Amino acid sequence: STIFPRWRPSYKIWDSFSVMPNMKRNLILLLLSLVALLPAAADNRSAELLVALQERMEAMKGYRVDFEVEVAGHTYRGYYCVRGEAYYMSLMQAEVYCDGETRYEIDPAKMEVVIDSVDPTSRNILNNPTRAFHLLDSDYHHETLSEAAGIASLLITPTSRRSGISRITLHLDTESLTPRYLLYDADGEQVKISISALKGEKTPLPKFDAARYSAYEMIDFR
Repeated sequence: STIFPRWRPSYKIWDSFSVMPNMKRNLILLLLSLVALLPAAADNRSAELLVALQERMEAMKGYRVDFEVEVAGHTYRGYYCVRGEAYYMSLMQAEVYCDGETRYEIDPAKMEVVIDSVDPTSRNILNNPTRAFHLLDSDYHHETLSEAAGIASLLITPTSRRSGISRITLHLDTESLTPRYLLYDADGEQVKISISALKGEKTPLPKFDAARYSAYEMIDFR
């Protein structure tokens, strides 16, 4: 569906140094060596932040995230609650129930229930929010684009295009370790997920009840 996109399949400078005074030449060489180290430093910082973010999310037994989706000039508000590998999501009139293995996507406008298995490798926040901030593994390259005033901008690039996502930009509050927003580049379009609140939540998750949707068409992709 359009509300819950699946995004699957979907330099010659050395000669000039010989005419420079030794001090000036040594200074430039020092600066060049520092510049050469910047990518590694940025990579270390992004790893540090991603580890801290993942640990924070895992430490919470249950939590709720309020968010907005901006795509193609439209804005949709919603929230999701997570308990381990299970979650419940509400986005406009649509709902998703997930028990950790199977997800049930409810579309009231079409009177459909789309049933599918959970993809544990997905980091798409709309398809598997339990893994949205688990971004530090061999499937992703990461780097720090900028960091100022307590906000870091991280670029996460999948090593494989099979995910359908070409890149993810994460803006993260480095003090509270709260994501500000995620910007996905996927299938030729940008999808921005802005997070307005992230807090612990102890309320039990609602469970899918087939009887409530007996008049809906069941579409099973498992």
